Amino acid sequence: MQSCSNRELRKTFYEAFYSRAAYVNERIETNNSEIVKKIIEYRGDQAKLFGFQNYAQMAIESTSAISVDNVIEVLNKIKTNLKPVAEEDLARLQKYSVNEGNLTPFEAFDVEFWRTKHTNSCFKVDEARLMQYFPLQKVIDGLFDLSKLLFDVDFKKDQNVLKEKYLWDENVSVYNVMDENNKHISTLMLDPFLRNRKINNIWSYVGRESSQTANMKPLVYLILNAPNLGTSTLLTFDQVKILFSEFGKVIQTLLTQTQYTDLSDCNSVESDAFGLSQKLFDRLLYVPEVMNLISAHKNTGEPLPIDMLERLKQGNSNLKIFQLLTQTYLSAFDIECHTSDKFWYDVSDDLWSKFMPFKMSPKDFRACQFESTFSENFGCLYYSHIWSDMLAADLFEAFNDVGFHDKLKIKEVGRRFRDTFLVNGSSLKSNEMFRKFRGRNPSLDPFLKSYSTRK
Repeated sequence: MQSCSNRELRKTFYEAFYSRAAYVNERIETNNSEIVKKIIEYRGDQAKLFGFQNYAQMAIESTSAISVDNVIEVLNKIKTNLKPVAEEDLARLQKYSVNEGNLTPFEAFDVEFWRTKHTNSCFKVDEARLMQYFPLQKVIDGLFDLSKLLFDVDFKKDQNVLKEKYLWDENVSVYNVMDENNKHISTLMLDPFLRNRKINNIWSYVGRESSQTANMKPLVYLILNAPNLGTSTLLTFDQVKILFSEFGKVIQTLLTQTQYTDLSDCNSVESDAFGLSQKLFDRLLYVPEVMNLISAHKNTGEPLPIDMLERLKQGNSNLKIFQLLTQTYLSAFDIECHTSDKFWYDVSDDLWSKFMPFKMSPKDFRACQFESTFSENFGCLYYSHIWSDMLAADLFEAFNDVGFHDKLKIKEVGRRFRDTFLVNGSSLKSNEMFRKFRGRNPSLDPFLKSYSTRK
């Protein structure tokens, strides 16, 4: 859909994809429509057995949103504030497509193709040139420096570990994480290079969780797949983005200090407050002072130029509002089909026109393949993606308000984040940790501003 220039082929693919498991082009035995209806009915019966009015009320009661009304209020505010912005963006994108030779009004299957084309045309940065600014070791050292700046912890390489005895590869490094009193609080094992039969991705997993009762300190594995070229090893910007995101998960585990493993890092956190540290790091990547820590041209040592960073930032956010409104629409559908007596398709058809800036395809039956809601443990919780993004945007605003140029103040904010969200893991409710950090309840304003601000 992003790269297909043949409009008829895009239409064919879109309609085939979103009519899967529906009563269009499907045999009766592969039609999920009645199954979806029965799942909704069974969930309603289950909720009433536990004394709730509906399944949405039961699912959301133990989340950080607390109530169905709070979720609906946020979704409606997003619709009210951002749908007009999306309509302006759609008109702007349509005008761009006309200049590129397109004379056909947009339909649902056109938007992603032209969004990608517009992003590449206006904000693309030469990938080969970009790579020169991201030597692997500089990026790793920069992440450690950022952790020191924000959370007052040091990553000290363990030179005494017997690699041939305890480690699976000679290039694996062990880092002891030390607090401000030079006390060892956790361990990071970094496996940076590509080799045979190694999963080709950037990822992390927990080897040992925090348990003060059992005297267990966290241990985390961070796995990369960079080519082993010594000091010449470079990362693509996509790899840097993934690494930053993973490091947000890693730091959450490494700095957790809880009595029991069940309460370590995000083990028991509410679904709509999951991964806040990771989403915070996603935003930190585009801060100029942070980029200066992790980038250095392989020949000159100069950090990434500010104009290149700005293009990357704008390219990353360009016209993403369409994806947000799709997510908001699906979240509203997830809630309403579990609280309304209407047939699921009538709910879908009604909500589309309220949330989306373009018409719904007559062959859009995506509810029949809505796995997150109907075949996973995520029923009435699809809104969690938006809610956690809202919380992360508000958390980031706390850092952005003081400015990264003021190291003393930014260290105070970082330390407060460490002492609330990181140290406590999931031993406290997210709302309680948020109020301790921000001094108030979450606000939707920073989230809305991040989508409505125009350069």
